[in-house]
Amino acid sequence: MLGARLYEAIGGACTATRRTEPRIAAQIWDALGDAQTVLNVRAGTGSCEAADRDVTAVAPSAVMRGQRPAGSAPCAAAAAESLPFEGPGRPPAIAVRWL
Repeated sequence: MLGARLYEAIGGACTATRRTEPRIAAQIWDALGDAQTVLNVRAGTGSCEAADRDVTAVAPSAVMRGQRPAGSAPCAAAAAESLPFEGPGRPPAIAVRWL
């Protein structure tokens, strides 16, 4: 539980401290090829989402979901361990960990 509380506590600064890194974002989207539908796991504030793709985001943190900009992809409250999607029609997924 401490990890979740800490994540919520530090998550409030994400929009001020994390920005899209164009080189990293380009590598992600290049790796996905021509996939037009993408699942962004642990999406947070959405800093690596491409505007030209159909993105569905999931993030466990209400603090992070609350910082997503207007017009960004819809974001479900979920964790990577229990995604709310089933079946073979699941889109390719991305997960980015910032260090």
